[in-house]
Amino acid sequence: MSRRQGPGRFTIGIALQGAGWHPAAWTVLPRGDGTRLSELGYWRDLVQHAERAGIDYVTFEDAFQIEGSAPDWEASRELAEVSLDATLLAAALAPRTKRIGLVPTIGLTHAEPFHAATSIQTLDHVSLGRAGLRAKLSASAAEAASFGRKSSLGLDAIFAEGTDSVEAIRRLWDSWEDDAVIRDPETGRFIDADRLHYADFEGEHFSVKGPSIVPRSPQGQPPVFALAQTEESFDFAARQADVVFVTPGRSTVAELVAAIREAEQRVGRTGEPLRIVADLEIFLGDEDGSTEEHFRALDERVRVDSGYRSDTRVVVRSNVTTAELIAKYADAGLDGVRVRPLTHGDVAEFVDRVRPMLEARGIVAPPNPREKSPSLRKTLGLVPRPANRFAASHAERPGTRGGSVNSGSVNGGSANARKAQRA
Repeated sequence: MSRRQGPGRFTIGIALQGAGWHPAAWTVLPRGDGTRLSELGYWRDLVQHAERAGIDYVTFEDAFQIEGSAPDWEASRELAEVSLDATLLAAALAPRTKRIGLVPTIGLTHAEPFHAATSIQTLDHVSLGRAGLRAKLSASAAEAASFGRKSSLGLDAIFAEGTDSVEAIRRLWDSWEDDAVIRDPETGRFIDADRLHYADFEGEHFSVKGPSIVPRSPQGQPPVFALAQTEESFDFAARQADVVFVTPGRSTVAELVAAIREAEQRVGRTGEPLRIVADLEIFLGDEDGSTEEHFRALDERVRVDSGYRSDTRVVVRSNVTTAELIAKYADAGLDGVRVRPLTHGDVAEFVDRVRPMLEARGIVAPPNPREKSPSLRKTLGLVPRPANRFAASHAERPGTRGGSVNSGSVNGGSANARKAQRA
């Protein structure tokens, strides 16, 4: 049993990125694996290994520019590496896994809310309720140039647009009521159009009519994750996320938890409190004291003056001391940790050696492969399936309701009408 108190147990996630988070990680891949970074088998092996060990979820990074060790990748082009589309990768892994949560990153500053909403709904269906969305906002001029549709925005505009984007996504996720699909051969009606709703979102930067093209997914509202490091990002997470990743380093865990709770009050958050998860970058080793020496050797491969830099705490320690640190975070009131393995080997080291130590300390429960696969919301201790925001009006107003889609526009009425709509 876990010694964590509160609405959810302590969770463990792994953030996967290429060969590892260190820009020189590809140089220490097992022989032959360097060519596998763009092959599904490479990712399948990592995720299935994590699942067998009881890891709760994995996240997949994504970006609109080539990943490297500098903002301008050409400054270190030898260290740039392969990136795959995170959502497509997660969807490919869904039928090859059974229990682990799959959380792709989507850059909402440039992605359309409708596309983001339907892709995550689809992932939730094919994974049977194990999907999440890591909402990424970007002020990068390089990403804006790569995408090519708009210039880089100021921070205020980025967070305002990001808040609107998640709101539109959440409305689209609810645009089909749970019982909208009726499949009635006698009447020829596949759906009850009165149970479909327009999202009708109007924002400063875009508008979204809807409804979604995908029926409401198993979780209803897949959990939204956000990384937060500044007051603006704390407020964004408090408004729209279910889980927030914080980055210990300059601030203590207690300070970060306090900042998140203050943000929740500042924006008037209602409902469930944010689940607060610490991001840690890990480079693991044995008790012989050689871990730091091995890290320095890896760091010397990075051809920039200051060596490797991170936005969060870098844990270059033995497995035992890493487990002790995570235990302190659990005792400090965090809801979980997400580790960023600096190399490919750190994934196996963490799941095979560190997680069992956490299990022995009562921080996490032993994996139970016979247990029915939980939804990601249940794993995180969230309300398993939130009520549909549009469903309440169904019982109050007979027939077609304001905001719903009438039967003529959905069922088409005739083939000519459907053709006209597509035109």
